[in-house]
Amino acid sequence: MKKKSLVPKYWIPVFLGPFVLFYAVFHLFPILNSFYVSFTDWDGLIPTSKNFIGLRNYGKVFQDPLFYRALFNTLRIMVFQVPLVIITGLLIAVLLNSTSHGRRLVQTLNFLPYITTPVAIGFIFAFLFDWNIGPVNAILRFFHIISANVNWLGSSTWAPAITVLLSVWRYFGYFMVLYLAGLAAVPQELYEAAVVDGASPVQNFFYITLPMVRPITVFVIINSMIGSFQLFDEPNLLFEGSMNGVVGGPGRSVLTIMWYFYDIAFRSTFRYGYGAALAFSLCLIIAFISILNVKILNRKEDT
Repeated sequence: MKKKSLVPKYWIPVFLGPFVLFYAVFHLFPILNSFYVSFTDWDGLIPTSKNFIGLRNYGKVFQDPLFYRALFNTLRIMVFQVPLVIITGLLIAVLLNSTSHGRRLVQTLNFLPYITTPVAIGFIFAFLFDWNIGPVNAILRFFHIISANVNWLGSSTWAPAITVLLSVWRYFGYFMVLYLAGLAAVPQELYEAAVVDGASPVQNFFYITLPMVRPITVFVIINSMIGSFQLFDEPNLLFEGSMNGVVGGPGRSVLTIMWYFYDIAFRSTFRYGYGAALAFSLCLIIAFISILNVKILNRKEDT
C-alpha cells in the first residue's frame, strides 16, 4: 500500500516559493546582470550608457600587465598560505584530540581570530608591525636580532610574508575545527591495534590519522585555495592606510586580484564593465583550479 504524504503537493510551491524568489532576485539576477555588464563599457553611473562591446573587456584583461601582477601575487601568497594553514590546523587538532585538559579553552582561543572582524585584525597587525611603536620591532631589538627598526609594512619583501602570517593566524582555527570533527569519527580501535603492534605516535599519524581524514583534507585544500584567490580584506586593511592609499601595498607586492577588481570597479576608475570581466575571469580561474585539484587528489586516492 502506497504511503500517503503528510504534506499535500500544492503546499510544496508555497514553502519553496519565498526561497526561490529571494534567490532569483538577490543572487541569480545580479550574477546574470554582471555577466551582461562584462560585455559593456558601462561606468556604473548612467544606466542608458551600457554600450555593448563584445569580448573586448576580456581581451583587455588578458593583456593587462597589472592583472598578471595581481595573479602572480595571489599565487605567491597562496603557495605559502595554503600549506601553512592546513598543517597548523591539522597539528593543533591532533594535539587537542589527544588531551582533555583545557581543550575547550584552547579550541576557543584558536577559533576566535576566524570570527573576529577583518577591520579589527587589520588594526592589530598594523600595530604589531608598526615601524616606530610596534611590539615586533621592540622584541627583536631586545633579543639583539635586529639593530634598528624594520619597516615591515613598507617593504615589498616583507609585505607578502606579513599577509601570509595574518591569513594563517586568522583561518587556521577554522580548519582546526574541521579536522577535530574528522578525528572524532576515527575509530579508536585502529589506534589501540596499532599500539599493540608496536606503532609509534608518528607512525599512527602518518598511517592512520592522515588516511582517515583524507576527505576533509581534500575539502580543506580546495576551500583554502578558493579563499586565497578571493583574498582582499587582509592586504587591503593592512596596507592601504599605511601606504597612504597606494593600491597593492609597497611596490604593489600584495596587489591581489580581488583588490585590483575592487580598485577598478569601485575606487579609482568606476569601470564596471572591465571590473565585471575581471571578476568572471577570476571565476574561470577558480573553476579550473578546483577541477584540477579534484582530479589530482582523486587520482592519488585511487592509486
